[in-house]
Amino acid sequence: MVELVPLNESHSTQLDQLCADCADYYQEVTGLPPGPAEAQSLFLAVPPHGDYERKRLWGVFESDRLIGVVDGAFGHPEDGHFWIGLLMLEPAARGRGIGSAILNGIADQAMGGGATTLSLAVKSDYAAARRFWNGHGFRTVGERLLNMPGAGATRFEVMSREAERKRH
Repeated sequence: MVELVPLNESHSTQLDQLCADCADYYQEVTGLPPGPAEAQSLFLAVPPHGDYERKRLWGVFESDRLIGVVDGAFGHPEDGHFWIGLLMLEPAARGRGIGSAILNGIADQAMGGGATTLSLAVKSDYAAARRFWNGHGFRTVGERLLNMPGAGATRFEVMSREAERKRH
């Protein structure tokens, strides 16, 4: 069984290890391996609207072991939305249905906080991630061009869906 648990500084060592274990994700999205301060930046990053109080950082725990992380924020890109800035699982946890279970947990948390829509951005050419999000009811509603540190100008699709639980 997996659960979402709010993260705090006491989880820093575990989060550092998770970021290192997910080097493939960082390479895919940013074009660079994870840096030494990735975990710290997850704690400190301000949501796009600048309201740190609306930020949520959850660990995905399986039997007291951190196997993933979710970074999100209420109110982005607009009120009524919950923005999923990051849903990252260690490689051994992928493909086991954990992402689907966690997405239901995110939906519950989002609705509990008043959100009616889940939104995110996914790298346009990251086929595995796009399949996951499409398979969970997310549809493209726009695009963003972001300058990624190791990849330069990179196209992302902005995707949304209703913030309800989905069965898979």
